[in-house]
Amino acid sequence: MNHLILKILIHLSFIFLIIIKSWSHDRQFTEINRFPASEARQGIAVDSKYIYVVGTQEIGKYDKETGKLIARWQGEENGPIIHLDSGVIYNGKLYCAHSNYPSVPMTSSVEIWDAEKLEHIGSHSFGIRWGSCTWIDRYDGYWWAAFAHYDKWKAETGKGSEWTTLVQFDDQWNDLAAWVYPDEVVNRFRPMSNSGGSWGPDGFLYCTGHDSGEVYVMQIPKMGSVLELVEIVPINILGQGIAWDQLTPNTIYGIRKKDRQVVASKVILDKPILRQGYFHSEKAAKDELLMFSQSYSNLDEWKIRAEKLREGILRGAELFPFPEKCDLNPIIHSKRKYKGYTVENVAFESLPGFFVTGNLYRPTESNKPYAAILCPHGHFNEPNGGGRFRPDMQYRCATLARMGAIVFAYDMIGWGESTQFENYKFPDSHKNFKKAVKLQIWNSIRAVDFLISLKEVDPNRIGVTGASGGGTQTFLLTAIDDRIAVSVPVVMVSAHFFGGCNCESGMPIHQSENHITNNAEIAALAAPRPQLIISDGNDWTKNTPDVEFPHIQKIYRMCNAEENVENLHLTDEGHDYGYSKRVGMYKFFARHLALSLSNILNGYRQIDESEVVIEGREKMLVFDEKHPRPAGAVKSIK
Repeated sequence: MNHLILKILIHLSFIFLIIIKSWSHDRQFTEINRFPASEARQGIAVDSKYIYVVGTQEIGKYDKETGKLIARWQGEENGPIIHLDSGVIYNGKLYCAHSNYPSVPMTSSVEIWDAEKLEHIGSHSFGIRWGSCTWIDRYDGYWWAAFAHYDKWKAETGKGSEWTTLVQFDDQWNDLAAWVYPDEVVNRFRPMSNSGGSWGPDGFLYCTGHDSGEVYVMQIPKMGSVLELVEIVPINILGQGIAWDQLTPNTIYGIRKKDRQVVASKVILDKPILRQGYFHSEKAAKDELLMFSQSYSNLDEWKIRAEKLREGILRGAELFPFPEKCDLNPIIHSKRKYKGYTVENVAFESLPGFFVTGNLYRPTESNKPYAAILCPHGHFNEPNGGGRFRPDMQYRCATLARMGAIVFAYDMIGWGESTQFENYKFPDSHKNFKKAVKLQIWNSIRAVDFLISLKEVDPNRIGVTGASGGGTQTFLLTAIDDRIAVSVPVVMVSAHFFGGCNCESGMPIHQSENHITNNAEIAALAAPRPQLIISDGNDWTKNTPDVEFPHIQKIYRMCNAEENVENLHLTDEGHDYGYSKRVGMYKFFARHLALSLSNILNGYRQIDESEVVIEGREKMLVFDEKHPRPAGAVKSIK
């Protein structure tokens, strides 16, 4: 008997723990707006400007800002449209779930409307295979749909609410995988089923029941066929369809059927969403660029979007507004003279006590004022100590100087001499320092200040180029600092890869509650200024000619500056800043910064870097025994 009681207590404790876990809210929803809509009976969809409210046999299109009815579609009485449900906007079309509810056997289809005109343009039938389709969504480059079953028709169908199924489809509606819902969620659905669903900005699936004011947050399991319940969150709607606003990531729309109202809520997450590394698939990246593209059809709309993105990047990096700029207090010494250029070791303070270290390359040819070019390096190690000391960096900088530009190559956080934080030591400092991107962007902004402070520099001819992590710095700096006149990001402009280092994506610069973007769209913020995007066939830029570049071209076209953007794609090359990539860059800068290609051509009219002297690391150091780091240098950072 005691043994039985103990088993019961253990079982009850287990149930109690599950309840506690389910209701420990990492997420919270706060209502931010609502408006009346007579169609608010079944579902909802949203795009950049409009909300599509779905009734049983009707759809209303409402202005997102004002709640004003813009257009309406009404099905025919006794027509083929029987019971519409929630949907999604994709590629300018509204896709709605549809079924013959409440009839049995259950049949389902996807019904398609032109979102602009709200005209019905297509249909795909699922027949009677899955059940009653209640919602459709697009996520990670695939279609997702839920098919409901109901306890109240179990006698007729032999299937109750536990048969409700989530199905993943490809672009041709071939089913790829399917999952059922966990018992705890199904029991909350009963006697009805899953009415709404939408993939959230955090990569979790959010679902609703028929009439309960709660959302079930779930994820695809690593094993098995049952969705994993993450938590249950209260929300001020009453079941039915829901839709995340993909351009305002933390906003979700739902309905209150009994009140005929649309409700907008904002989710409060316990931590920001960081888009890092391979954050999503190549298919998802293409879908996302398509969504971005459809949110701006003219220059005025792009300008509004661009300012929102710039502010989002700066806020995400905690640089909005800018901190007060300190004196640069430059340190310049150890000038070496070579054929056509000189090299000096340089440091300046980007913040009081923090020193940006690098090398300054200057032309010996007197042709003032000079263009100036920043050269951030990537996360490339040896030879010669890696970073700015690598031969390819020296070739790049010295050759540009021989062409007539003043060039500054500077250390990224944790590289070279940028290791003054004793609590973040190389080689892990750039990985473990969570706010590295904040300091790195600020260092780049101050590097522009330093170049412009040189009296022989033309402030209207400032360029920047770098590869890999240096490519990230190139397009980030260009996006937020309009003093950059010409940019050449190399092997980094990708819509599906966000940089694997904290100095590229360790803070929410790509996504916040008010903005969402990727590196391709950030690169487009350079428009209408000249930009050469260099890509290759063996890293995450392999799709650039077909995916990222056409999107960027469209924005330059809207700016009436399509001739200012180019893509040099080297299919057989890899992730580096090799000679052929540098040749393309030299020609581009020569054309747009008025530099001299003739200075670097050999007798065969080929670009020749052989006059560049590759220095050893020790010679390039700013701080050594003769030139110690100033005593006031900060030694740690939180």
